[in-house]
This record gives sequence, C-alpha cells and structure tokens, in this order.
Amino acid sequence: MVRGSLSLLVALLCVLVAGSARGQIRCEAKDVARAPQVVSQALGKCGESGPREDVPPCLATAVGGLRSLLAPLCDAGADLSPSEEKCRASFEKVGVEYFSARLDEISRGQRRTSHARDIDPIVEVCDGLLVREQAASPEPVRVPGLGAPCANIGGVPGTPFQALAAARCLRATLSRLANSAAPKPLTPNFVVVLTDDQRWDTAASMPKLGDEIARFGMTYTNAFVNTPVCAPSRAGFLSGRYASANGVRVNKAAADSFEETLSISTRLQGAGYRTALFGVYLADLSEKAPSGWTEWYALRGFEPAEEGVFPALHFSHPGGSETLPAGGRYDTVTDQLAGKAEAFIGANSGDPFLVWLGFLAPHQPALPARRHAGSFADLPPWRPESWQEEDVSDKPSWVQFLKSISKSAWAPRVDALRLAQMRSLLAVDDAVGALSAQLEELGLTDDTVFVFASDNGHLWGEHWLSSKFAAYEEAIRVPLLMRYPRLVPNARENSDLVLNVDLAWTLAELADLPPAPQGAGRSLVPTLEGKPLGRREVFVE
Repeated sequence: MVRGSLSLLVALLCVLVAGSARGQIRCEAKDVARAPQVVSQALGKCGESGPREDVPPCLATAVGGLRSLLAPLCDAGADLSPSEEKCRASFEKVGVEYFSARLDEISRGQRRTSHARDIDPIVEVCDGLLVREQAASPEPVRVPGLGAPCANIGGVPGTPFQALAAARCLRATLSRLANSAAPKPLTPNFVVVLTDDQRWDTAASMPKLGDEIARFGMTYTNAFVNTPVCAPSRAGFLSGRYASANGVRVNKAAADSFEETLSISTRLQGAGYRTALFGVYLADLSEKAPSGWTEWYALRGFEPAEEGVFPALHFSHPGGSETLPAGGRYDTVTDQLAGKAEAFIGANSGDPFLVWLGFLAPHQPALPARRHAGSFADLPPWRPESWQEEDVSDKPSWVQFLKSISKSAWAPRVDALRLAQMRSLLAVDDAVGALSAQLEELGLTDDTVFVFASDNGHLWGEHWLSSKFAAYEEAIRVPLLMRYPRLVPNARENSDLVLNVDLAWTLAELADLPPAPQGAGRSLVPTLEGKPLGRREVFVE
C-alpha cells in the first residue's frame, strides 16, 4: 500500500512538472481567487509546518518555487538581530503578496503591474545590513539568504547586503511563477537598441548600460556579426539569416532587396504585437516604406556636407518626411529618437510591443551631445600591438597597400574619431537609462526583454585600418546584452559563440511564435536558462 501510494505520488508530480512545462496546467478563476490564502497557508511560517491546505495543481509549481526561494531565510539561525528579522519577514510577506497580486493581474490580461513598488519595503528594511557567514557551514551563507535562482546576489560576507538586487530578483522570479500558473500566459515585450559601428569593448564605458542592463541581465562576451557591413548585418538581426541568404548584400537600396516577410517585426505584428521602428532601419530607405511596423520613423537618406560636419539626415514616417538636425543641432538626434521610443511605449504599454531603436551613434563623424563634449578628457591613446604594425608581410596584399599609402597625419585623425565615438555613446547610454526607468515606472521591467547590440564593430588603427568592412575581430565582434528578468533575474555572463542571426530566433521562441522556415540562427533561450548553446564556430562573410 505504501509503495503503491508513493508510486502514485511520483507519477502525479511528474505529470505536474511535465504539464506545467507544456503550459497545460492552468489556474481557473476560483484558483486565482484562493491563491493568497492557499499560498500563505501552504508555506506556513519559519519553524512551523503551517495549517494543511489542498494546493490546486496549477499552484503546485508556484508554491514549490516560493518554498525554494524563501526556505533559506528560515535556515539563517535563531540568532538574527531585530533588523535581520525584519528583513527576513519582509521577504516572506512580499513573496506571498506579490505573487498573488501578479497572478490576479495576468489572469485578467493586464500586462502592466501596479505592484512593482511592493518590493520597496524589502529595500528599505534590508539596505545597510552586512552579509555574514553561518559558522556551521563550510560555505558562505548569505544572511538574509534566498534560494535559487536568487541565491548568489546577496553579496559576500562582510560586505553590504545588495538589497535592491535581491528584491528585484525575487520580484522577477515571482512574476515568472505567476505567469506559469495564469489561465493564459503573457508573452514578453521587446525593446531592441542597436547602435552603429560600436566595438564590443566600448560597452564598459557606458555606466547606465552596466547598472540597468548588465547588472540585472545576461552579458554575452563572445558575440559576433556575420558580416561587418551595416545593412546586411541589420537584416541578419531581423531575419535570422546570413547576409548571403537574407537578400541584402550591400548598403545601397538595402530596403528594396530585403525580404521583409522573414523579419521578426512582420512575424510579431502578425501575432498581435504593436511594432515600432525608430532611427536606422537597414542603412537607408530610398523611397520605400518599411513593412512590418505599426509605427516608424526611419532614416531615408542624407545629404553630403563638408568634412567634420554631419550631413542633414532625412527621415520618413507614415505622414511624410522630416529633415534633422533642425537648426544644426545634430547632437540632439539621439535624444529625439529615444524620445519617440518612450512615447510609443507609453502609448502602447497595455499591448505586447516591439520597439526597434536604431541609433546612428557612434557612426562617424560621431558628434557627441553637447553635454558630453568634455568627457573622456584623460583617455590615453589607443595603441595595441596591432596598431599601425610595421611588419605586414604576413597580411593580405590590401593591408600592405594601406600601409604604403598612409600619411603621418592619419594617426591623430583616428585618435580623434575614437574619442568622438566614445563621447557619442554617452547619449545612447542616457537613452538606455531613460528607457529602463520608464519600463520600471510602468511596471513592465520583469516582462520585457531588453536587448542591446551593435550592427558591427570598427577598427581604430589596427592593421592600418580605420573602418569596418573586414573580417578582423575589431570589426565583427560586438556588444550583446540581454535583460529578461523572468529567466535571468540577476547578472550573468555567457561565453558561448553567438551571432547577430540568433536574435530573431530568440525573440520568436520567447513570443511563442509558430515555427518558421529554418535559418542560420539559433535561439539563445537555452543560454538564458543556463544551458550551453553548443556552437563551436561562426560563419563570417
């Protein structure tokens, strides 16, 4: 009898786990209404088993997740100080209340949560505490502590407890648990910020990108593009296909040759997403209106200007066209594009959305915003081993030719370009910070995938080059950061080889889109879940 009951229990648990993974076990209205009481009683209190309460199958995974998160708080020992006890109690209280509130919202199809600030008490009462070790354990135990996936964000013994990071992690994990139990799960929103000609090693000089995205998300340390040319690379980001297969081989008239039915924007729009494009689409539009976008304000072309002055930029939108900069204030273009993205998010926050924000920075001549004109004044010259290398006998003939025609005045110009590019990225950094703050204010942070990347890199004098268009690492390696708190609730790094063509497949899987014709890219969702991607080489053309 005992053996049979145990087998039945194991079978039931297997069904629960498998069914939940497939999204087959969903709560009904009566389960959602009972969630606060059921979860609270099922968890009990530290040191107590709590009253018995039947847990509906749809809430079983959530209760298990909450237990794994909060149980370490109870194992911290009985010698907690009053301040530490208040901190522990705030985690427990917020855990039950936020999960129940978010489950109710998602069950009603509400994308924005009005309870994002409910984590504030955790930060208020836990901030300033020190992390200490539990003497009985050979491993450092963080006090107050949390279970997986938030176990490693409290800090190391003797340092201040990272209350905000721990609270954000708890909130994001509870949001995921609520979404997994709701009658109809919500797919995430997407914000994609794509810069122009930004090297991977410049991201470290963008403090808001670090504080808002890297601190709470995934940083891919080995991200590359299939080709170091703007339009073909951007088409790869959108389509998930190599430059040789997405219809775009060169920058000129790229929008005319791109097969837009392959674009992730077209697919998301067909699935009910509100889609918006601001800034650079591929390279220029010529006279073609881009398809797959609910709203768009896209670079159509530009007029040449004297050296050192950025040309006039022509943008198209559904109502006509506009030329920037107005009054010669090119330094405000980054701010203006960011403002349009913010306005779109504010107006469409109740619906699933994709915002594709293509900044021109740091493309040369890379005029910085006036507020950043004096930044990086102490930046030392860039002189790696490959900078203006004397012996190029082992390099291709075209590199040898470049060395033969280079002038003495070339080096200061490259140094000036590097400084300008670094400065121009600070306005982009401000935009990232503003967009992140807006998502937090609207209660959308945990349910929005925020991606930051560049279409290609740029050389600063390595191998006698001050451009891209070459398969050197400086031109094909790019920054790639992805914040999606539901799956990555705290800072992580991934060293897998990833490509621009992976993004479309990642967004498609996260949005639960039906399968599309196979392309070269791979979904990065396994890496978000802590699994290796398994790619051993990348293809560059």
